[in-house]
Amino acid sequence: MSQSLLKIGNSFINRGQEYECLDRFEYEIPAKWVWVYKLRTICPDCGRKFECTATKTQRKNGLMPRRCERCAAPGRPVRTKPCG
Repeated sequence: MSQSLLKIGNSFINRGQEYECLDRFEYEIPAKWVWVYKLRTICPDCGRKFECTATKTQRKNGLMPRRCERCAAPGRPVRTKPCG
């Protein structure tokens, strides 16, 4: 899915994890405005749904939050389910 097509209610997959777009708003950083997306996904460790925010650049570079705040473990890879 193209970066510009992310609309409220749409879902997309990033690095094997599905995210749903709940809302978007503009945020001012020095000298420019950026779109920030409010997203919902499921924590791969505990299975809880959680909400997070990400910018278009974070999404493009694969820097999206993957775990809930309770299970957060920066640098530890998310285990993927085996195929089949």
